[in-house]
Amino acid sequence: MLDWSESVLVAAYFSLLQEPTSVCAAIWLLAPGSLNKQSIGYTIPFLTDERVNPLVIAAFSERAAPECQYSAAVLAPRTDERMTAQLCNYTIHGNREPLETHPAASLFLARINIPLASHDKIRKDLSIAGMKRSSLFPDLANLAQELNNIRALGLNGEDLESEIQN
Repeated sequence: MLDWSESVLVAAYFSLLQEPTSVCAAIWLLAPGSLNKQSIGYTIPFLTDERVNPLVIAAFSERAAPECQYSAAVLAPRTDERMTAQLCNYTIHGNREPLETHPAASLFLARINIPLASHDKIRKDLSIAGMKRSSLFPDLANLAQELNNIRALGLNGEDLESEIQN
């Protein structure tokens, strides 16, 4: 099972969550109806829909079911604040093959690369747009962590908190 967001801003936040490495980040775009056309039809059922039960059972069991060697996009019941904040849905996979290796992947999947040089600027832009840890993980622990990381900066960008401590 893989979670997806309906929001490109949420997807960008998660793609840049880790500190920069030597590689670019990426946002994967999924056309769920087009994926499902390849397996179960055009519909995008809820996770609890009986039509996807065989796939759910196959995905969570130790044995691979030959009749469930496909992937499908499903709507997630947004039963908690985190799932609601992140606009979460899922793909369920009956095998371990990556979606991008599917023979028809170009019909339902696209990748947007985010160059390493753009990571910091996009992180700042996402923060201004409200894509912060506490808004995507809405609980007191994440709010406290976020508040602890806030720094007071002067007009010239100097760290005012380090000057107070000295």
